[in-house]
Amino acid sequence: CMLWLNIPQEDSKMAKFLIPLQSMNNTTDSQRSQRLLRIVSASYGPSEGRRLLTGELSNDREACIPFTRDVEPFLKAMITALNLHKEEQTGAKQGSDLSVKVWDEYEMDGTLPISGQRGFIPLMDGKQMNIIFGDPCPGTSKRLEIHYITYEISNKIPSSRAATNSDFRQVMSFSSSFAEHEPIVLCPTVPCYQDDTSLKQAIAAEIDSVDSGGDSDNSQSLKTLRKARKMGRTHSISELKESKLGLLRSEAKWRLRSATSEITLPIVLPFLKLKERVHCKLVCKVWSLVIRDWGIAKTIDVNNDTTFPSFTVKVLEGLLAHSHHSLQSLFLGDFHDLTKEILHPAIPFLRKLKHLDVSRCNNLDDTTMLLLSENVSSTLEVFYLKGLRNVSDRGVISIAQSCKKLLVLEISNISVTDDCGISIGENLTNLKALYMRDNYLLTNRSVDTITQNCTQLIQLTLWGCTRLFHLSFHDHGRIANKFLVILNLWGCHSLLDEAAAALGYMKSLRTLIVSECHRLTDAFLFGLSNNVPQLNYLHLRYCKKLTDEGVCQVTNSMQCLYSLDLSFCSHITFTAILHLLKLRQDSLAELRLMSCSHLDITRDLRHHNEFNGNFSGDGEAGRAILATLRSIDKATNISMLD
Repeated sequence: CMLWLNIPQEDSKMAKFLIPLQSMNNTTDSQRSQRLLRIVSASYGPSEGRRLLTGELSNDREACIPFTRDVEPFLKAMITALNLHKEEQTGAKQGSDLSVKVWDEYEMDGTLPISGQRGFIPLMDGKQMNIIFGDPCPGTSKRLEIHYITYEISNKIPSSRAATNSDFRQVMSFSSSFAEHEPIVLCPTVPCYQDDTSLKQAIAAEIDSVDSGGDSDNSQSLKTLRKARKMGRTHSISELKESKLGLLRSEAKWRLRSATSEITLPIVLPFLKLKERVHCKLVCKVWSLVIRDWGIAKTIDVNNDTTFPSFTVKVLEGLLAHSHHSLQSLFLGDFHDLTKEILHPAIPFLRKLKHLDVSRCNNLDDTTMLLLSENVSSTLEVFYLKGLRNVSDRGVISIAQSCKKLLVLEISNISVTDDCGISIGENLTNLKALYMRDNYLLTNRSVDTITQNCTQLIQLTLWGCTRLFHLSFHDHGRIANKFLVILNLWGCHSLLDEAAAALGYMKSLRTLIVSECHRLTDAFLFGLSNNVPQLNYLHLRYCKKLTDEGVCQVTNSMQCLYSLDLSFCSHITFTAILHLLKLRQDSLAELRLMSCSHLDITRDLRHHNEFNGNFSGDGEAGRAILATLRSIDKATNISMLD
C-alpha cells in the first residue's frame, strides 16, 4: 500500500498508525549513507497570472526592465551559512567518515544534509524575499520558483577516490513555488510504504501451524499479528484461517477501521494536494464529515493552481463553501469574474484568513472593505487591493482602523487622499511593507505621518507620489525607521537633492529606487555616498542630470554594490563605466545601461584598427568596455549587462 506522504521524523502520531512504516532505505543502508538536498535552480520574478505585465515598469513600453532574477547563488549561500551555523552549535561535523570525504566537498556548494524522513526545511528565517533577493521588477507581484533534488551518498567511499555517479542513489527531483510574502519551506517528500513482508510471513506461519494441528511457538509471528490486529489490518486468526493465504494474493482487500481513519485522516490531510482532498471527501460519509470539519483548501490561487485548467466561478464557489475551517490564503488577483455576490457570503466564515489578494477585481467596492474589517480583522496579515477603482477613502480607512495585525498592505492605483494616508500612519504601526503606487493625491502631510509612526517598516514604496518634496524619517530627534531595507521613490518628480540627507543613519537600507526623479543631480549621489554607502541595489533610471562625477563617487563609496541601473542617463560616458567595472569587479553583478546616448557601442565594420585608447571613433566605447572586462585578472561577477 504505497503512501506518498511527507512525514516529519518527530510526528509520533503518524508513526503510531503506520507501523511498520519504513523509508525506502532500510536501517542498515541509512547507517552507511546520508541523504542530501541540493538546489538546482531558482528564479525570482513576476507571478504568472492572467495579465502580461510587459511595459508596466516604465512609461516607455520598449524599455522594460528584465523581470526575473536568478537567485540560485543566494539560496546556496544561505544553505551554506545554515550548515556553518549548525556546525558551530554542535561543535563538530556529524558523521566521522562523511565529514572527512563527502561533507568537505559539498558543504560550500549549498548542499543540505537531511534525515531520511525529515518533513519541512525552512529557509530565510521568515525574512521577506525582496529583502534577500532585491526587487527585480518593482511594482509587480512576484513568486519564487525553486527546483531541487534529494539523493543519497555513501559514507564509506574509499579515501583513494572521489565520489562518482554510481555513489549517488535514489535521486528525486522536486519543484516548489512560493508567493512573495509566503515563508519558504522546502518539503522533500520521502516515499514511504508499509512493508508487508513480515506480516505475510507471520500469516503463513500461523496458517501452517493451524493446518498441522499444532500450536504456534513463533512469538515474533504472534507479536506481528497482534500489532496488525490493533491497526485494523487483520481481524482475527480464524478469519485468516478461513481465507487461507488470501492476504498473500495481490487482489486481497485491506480494511482500515473507521476509528483509526478518523484519527489518521486529519494527520494526512496537510500532505495531500487539493484534488486528493476532494477525492477523500467522496470515499464515504465518515471521510466526508472529516473533510468538512477540517476544510478542503488552505490556499486558493486562481492564477497558479494547476489542479484546475480553467478556474471558473463555480469552482471558486465550491472551494469557498468547503474551506471555511481551513482557508488561510486567498489569491484572486485579476479574477475579473469575481463579484460581491460570490465573495461576500463566504467572508463571515473565513475565520483563519491571513492573506488576501483582490487586486484589480473591479466589481468590489467599499462594502467589501467594510465586511472584511468586521469579520477578518483579527487574523488578516497581508492584504493587496491595488487597482480597485470603486474603493475610496472610506473603505481603506475602515481596514486601517480595524485590521491592526496587518503586516503587508498595498493600495496602489486607488484614488485615496491624505485622510487615508494619515489613518494608515496612525493605526497600522506594525506594518512591515507598504506599497503605494500612483496615489498622486498624497502629499507630505500624510507621507510624513506614515514614515514617522510606522517604525517597523522594512519595505516602503511611494511610487508616483508626485507631490512629495522631501523625506522625513526622524521624529523629535530619533530615527523612526531604523529597519527600512527597501525604499522605492520611482517617479517622485518633485523630490530634491536634500532628500539624501534624510537617509542618514539608516544603516539597514540596502535598496534605493529613485528612477524618474528628474530633479536629482550629482549632489544627491554625493549625499548618498556619505549617508548610505552600504547600498546593494541602486536604481537611477531616467535621472538625466547625473554625470560621470556622481557615478564615480558612488563607485568609490559603495563597496557592496550588486546592481546599478543607469538606463536613459544621457550624460554618462564610458569613463565612469570603466572606473565602475575595474573597481567593483568583486561585487557588481547587474549593470543596466540602456539608451545611454553617450555610450556608443556600435561597431563600425569599416574600421579594423586595434584598440589604441582613442575613444572618439564609432563604437570605441563598446570596445573599451569589452577590453576592460577582458583585462580583469579573475572572472568577473557580472551576470547581466544591458
